[in-house]
Amino acid sequence: NPCMSNHLHVCLQGEDRLYLSSANMMKRIASSSISGEFSDSPLNIVGNKQWTIVQFPPNYLSANWPIRFVAVDNTGQYIAINGNFGFAHYSLITRKWKLFGNITQERNFIVTGGLAWWDDYIVTSCYNLLESCDEIRMYPRTTYLDNSHCVSIKTRAQALFINVYKNTLILFSNDFNISLYNLKKNFSPGQGTNLAGQTDKKGGKGARMDSCTITLLQDISIARFVSQPGMVISVTMCSLYVDVGVIKGQRYHPQPNQCKNTETLIINNAGRLLLLHKLPPGSMTATSGSDTASRAGLDDSETDDNRSLHRGSISEQNQADNQPSSMEVHDV
Repeated sequence: NPCMSNHLHVCLQGEDRLYLSSANMMKRIASSSISGEFSDSPLNIVGNKQWTIVQFPPNYLSANWPIRFVAVDNTGQYIAINGNFGFAHYSLITRKWKLFGNITQERNFIVTGGLAWWDDYIVTSCYNLLESCDEIRMYPRTTYLDNSHCVSIKTRAQALFINVYKNTLILFSNDFNISLYNLKKNFSPGQGTNLAGQTDKKGGKGARMDSCTITLLQDISIARFVSQPGMVISVTMCSLYVDVGVIKGQRYHPQPNQCKNTETLIINNAGRLLLLHKLPPGSMTATSGSDTASRAGLDDSETDDNRSLHRGSISEQNQADNQPSSMEVHDV
């Protein structure tokens, strides 16, 4: 599965079944159904010798074999799979699969860039056969699989793979662009309606989730650093500590108040790592292991939630010769 946002659970995909390794998963699920709490501590996840075997649904497997993508959520309780058309998801708590009720909807799109979990949503990049366009789709886990519950947005090119970091969706397409999307849940006060338009039967109080939105934050081109899109193995995001400063005259002046964790894109280009930092305007970085520093650009506009990546420094390290170098990004 090209989505590597979940490293907590080992998943082995077979021809007609799935092997899931997570520490005392069934025991934890049984206890969570009683207490209502679920522990996701990494100490409870590593070092497990037991495997949970999940059979793929025959009615989905017969028409969509072979299974191409598998995604497990961070809790290890829910699994999503994809074959030739559509997808299906499974709950380890209820031990039931959910498939599209309308087989026509299932066969009208092909997953091209894999699956990912974001809270209670399944995120997928797919090709819409009816409209002949590429899309990002999000389906809620709690409702029936139906396009009436789907939230979608069109993309300009075919997605090669997707990844999720917190509330940010990372999409790499075959036109050398990395697209960053903000994922946000929409809530309404009081006894609202669910995604199916039905009144909440529990009669609970407080905010109710109505839907979610997908907002494009920024497109980042890496055409200068990648010769072929197929050479990019993965694109992930993490938080790294960056030393930020400014240049006055010919000297570099660090600013300790701005030295903090910053969002960084890590691009694996056939074994070469590209690090793209998010920096404030007019700043520069000094990375350990390198005596050079690169300026940050000022051309990119800021988005409403201040999450777009400015032109930053890319530290490029060749794993073959282990010689770090730095360069300035001009195509962001």
